[in-house]
This record gives sequence, C-alpha cells and structure tokens, in this order.
Amino acid sequence: MRAQCLSLGVLLAGVGCTSMRVVQPMQVIPSQHPASVYVYTLDGDATVVRWPQIDGDTLRGEDARGESFAAALQDIVKVKAPEKDRLKTLLLAGGGVVVGTFFIYELVASGSASACDPSNQTQEAEALTPCP
Repeated sequence: MRAQCLSLGVLLAGVGCTSMRVVQPMQVIPSQHPASVYVYTLDGDATVVRWPQIDGDTLRGEDARGESFAAALQDIVKVKAPEKDRLKTLLLAGGGVVVGTFFIYELVASGSASACDPSNQTQEAEALTPCP
C-alpha cells in the first residue's frame, strides 16, 4: 500500500509540475529536446509536433497522425513547449502535506477508541470482539 501511494504521488508530481509555455524554438528544441511542442503558423494552424528538430531554418517533426511535419521558422507565429512550473509544484507539495497530515490524524484518532469501551460497542461488535 505504501509503495502504491508513493507511486501515485510521483506520478501526480510529474504531471502537475509542468505547463505549456511560449518558447524560442531555436533555443529550446536543440537544448531541451522536448518530446512534443505546439506550433502555431501564420495561416492560423495549430499543430502538435512530436519529436521536433530544427533543420536549418525549418522546424521538422511528426504530427499527431504520424505524418511528416515541416514549417519554415519565418512562418511560425509561436511555439509552446512543456516547462517546469514552480507554482504548481509548490501547490502540489502543499496539498500533499495537508492530505497526508489529515490521513495520519484520522489513523491516529480512529485507533484511540478502544473496541472494549462499552460506549463504542454495538451488539454485533460485542459478539465478535471478546473483551477481557
């Protein structure tokens, strides 16, 4: 159970800590190698480009249908790529602390009442729980 909670936390942290930001394709694509970017061109098209590369003055990659994509950098209005988001990271971590604290509090509080305390027993519990 502990490993599952940890795995879920890591997954949520990875998802929750990024945002799509407008970037300079000539700087970001060669240095950070994003898996995909959003490309907005002069003709109004918006395309998700997977495995983008800069080839001279052209942005190349593969579109969502698996077809080849190429656009001259001069025809691109903007490019968005995933980047780390510190605010989301802080909010996610803070939320995790609050939820974890509440969970621990509930575990401790639920364990403080004794099953043998007559005020906490029902008839079914009396039959199932032998008390000294």
